Amino acid sequence: MKKLILVLMTFLFSINVQASHYFGQTFTLHFTGIPNTYVIKGCIYRDCTGITAPNVLEISYTDSILGGTISQISLPLVNQQILPIFLCDPTFPFDCINSYGIEAFEYSGVIVLPYASATWRFWNADCCRSNNLTTISTFTGIFCEASLDNLNYPTNSLPEFNLLTAPLFCLNQLAVYPSTAFDLDGDSIVYSLIPAAENTSSLYNPTPLIYNPPYSSTQFVSSSTPILFDSSSGIISFKPNLLQYGVFVVKASEYRNGVLIGFTMRDLNFKIDNGINYPNLISGNVYADLNSNGIRDIGEYDVKNIFMQSNPFYSFSVTNGNGDYSMHIGTGPHTINIANLPSWFLVNPSSYNPNFTSAGNFSTGNDFGILPIFGITDFKLNMSIAPVRPTSESLLNLSIFNLGSANTSGTVTLTLPNLVTFDSSSVFPNSISGNLVTWNIPTLTPLQLYEINVFVKGDSLLNIGDSVYFEANVTTSPGTDVNPYNNLASGWVDVVNSYDPNIKTVFPNGTVPQAAILSGQPLTYRIEFENTGNANALTVRLTDVLPLEVKLNSIEILSASHTYATRIIYPRELEFTFNGINLPPTSVDPINSKGYIIFKVTPENNLNVGTVIANKAKIYFDNNTPVITPMAEVVVVGTTGITESNNASSNTLFIYPNPTNDRVNIEMPGSESGKFAVSLYSIDGKLINALSIQKQKEQPLQLDLSLTEKGIYIIIVSKGKNVWSSRVVRN
Repeated sequence: MKKLILVLMTFLFSINVQASHYFGQTFTLHFTGIPNTYVIKGCIYRDCTGITAPNVLEISYTDSILGGTISQISLPLVNQQILPIFLCDPTFPFDCINSYGIEAFEYSGVIVLPYASATWRFWNADCCRSNNLTTISTFTGIFCEASLDNLNYPTNSLPEFNLLTAPLFCLNQLAVYPSTAFDLDGDSIVYSLIPAAENTSSLYNPTPLIYNPPYSSTQFVSSSTPILFDSSSGIISFKPNLLQYGVFVVKASEYRNGVLIGFTMRDLNFKIDNGINYPNLISGNVYADLNSNGIRDIGEYDVKNIFMQSNPFYSFSVTNGNGDYSMHIGTGPHTINIANLPSWFLVNPSSYNPNFTSAGNFSTGNDFGILPIFGITDFKLNMSIAPVRPTSESLLNLSIFNLGSANTSGTVTLTLPNLVTFDSSSVFPNSISGNLVTWNIPTLTPLQLYEINVFVKGDSLLNIGDSVYFEANVTTSPGTDVNPYNNLASGWVDVVNSYDPNIKTVFPNGTVPQAAILSGQPLTYRIEFENTGNANALTVRLTDVLPLEVKLNSIEILSASHTYATRIIYPRELEFTFNGINLPPTSVDPINSKGYIIFKVTPENNLNVGTVIANKAKIYFDNNTPVITPMAEVVVVGTTGITESNNASSNTLFIYPNPTNDRVNIEMPGSESGKFAVSLYSIDGKLINALSIQKQKEQPLQLDLSLTEKGIYIIIVSKGKNVWSSRVVRN
């Protein structure tokens, strides 16, 4: 079995207790593929008015039963993000600049346990809690812990809590808080409310805090309705009837086949305030203002997939297929504008500036016209494909987006892997030659999206567990594309047998080179759903909390099987709603019982090697409990080699001659034959070329660099989930 090997530096320091007023904290461990080796990720949440967050997060650990010594690991800070609080009656921008808001600090490192044990215990203890808390009488320390059994479950990863939504609730209004977690292994999670604790000793010695009567760990807030806590989802609901500031702690216990195998927890402060959350609605349309007169004229068209934002960052939206958007905002001054347009587009007006002084307002007609500054050619290609199955069809989607300001046509070519054949497509190809399928692209106006759905079929000779490599490229006509780096799309796809029809997948999957992250290579997600019930589904709703490792404002919705509405729920939850879909059950209509949504996001470009980007979706059929998809995840790998096959003795490519004037030979460990994906990156992370090369056993791969400029380049070779890399100098 191929194993993922994460090559990261472990940071071990002596314990250093720092004073801080945490808003909350949590941490977890993910198995790396190496025995007894884990990525440990921690997150603390700091009120902007509190003390500065530490540069490292100290985690202590010991074998609690065998009496092992206590060790510490210092996790370096790898990411931070402002999570502004939406107060119930805001009068200031709550973005930390004005002392309001929450900052999330993420820490990560690798821990190598000295041996396998069923009783590993990890904890973080720090001082101090806020003295503004009204539900507890002790404020000395905050404590968070986790437990791991890597003796009986050596490859297990602990649950990880979803991104924190600031738990600030409004007086006398129903509060619903999803304190949920996900598990990489698909184990069952049982949630419980447990007492907040502290640990003032250097040993493992947690002490429960003293709650002021009538409060407790399960009755942590004053509510006019019973406090409801769902142990299967972690969702808490109540109706607060008293202004107060308190704390609640949720424990996520992980079960496999009915056996408890580990747990983690999250400790959070909460606040009850006056006012109404998100009291006002603002909406409008985005269109192509081709004559720049600020009025929508005949022939000017809707623009979809435009990311809208409200500053302060309380609300976001993405324009739908009709160019419409809507978002809820609070009282006080706001700025509504379009984010992330290239410089060759102008926006008229540049923004709207509502300033509501009361709740319940509806503001419509806040339209934006986008004016292209003609003359720029830029096609952007994206590809998504479902897992390949022998003797069965898989749906592949090609999306071509005219990101330029000129009317442009072109050609897109899809290169299929061996043992995968073209079956049909929504647009008939202009040519099919062997494994090359080509389509001519009609003239696209600026910001127009063109998509082709392709059905491909796997051969019966494909083996379950293999990976096959797809690549596509687009050329433009007329004009020279100003950004050829986004004209390529390629990646490996797993070969599977039958799989859950309600699934979320990511392309490319498995691993993504850090160089690709630097070059802005997106991740394309596909959520597929199928009605396996016994009656028509009138409405299907999908929710997906985006991980911190991707840019929220990079969302692009590429394709969908049915008409949908979308919104972004603060802070990072995507919601797609298929109203009136009337989806028949599979038993009645197997072809029309299915649907999907395809969207893409761009990872943050500062991700460290070893970062795991993982999340899953929830699928709601009418009012039924959600179907939770398996985890879709990729791992950021480095340019010195992160993964290896079982027969490989090294992760580094042998490239010769190096330096070179033109052609190089490339050898990797072992003597595998077959098709290899070869990517060439500039030293600053830009993708120069991506292609697949057939390698015969014992023969090196060859790559022609004669057309590249002089400089240093990174060559990354992959086959399935195995990756090798090295640098080459072009004289």
